[in-house]
Amino acid sequence: MGIEADKDVFNQVLGRINRLIDYSKKVAAVWDDLVEFFFNADPGYMLVGAARQPYIGGGLWTTQLFMMQNS
Repeated sequence: MGIEADKDVFNQVLGRINRLIDYSKKVAAVWDDLVEFFFNADPGYMLVGAARQPYIGGGLWTTQLFMMQNS
């Protein structure tokens, strides 16, 4: 059982690959616009990830605000 590799199959695969590439270009452009929007809305977003993290991060529960509220 298998697929016979002929011209039509290769053309179909190439068409799907081209559609995927076009879609990924659109997604990248939208993502760039979205990130730019957030940076313009609140410049604090540029600092995300700049703080030193512990080796094991608990996500929400390792923030300073959470620790101050629960101590």
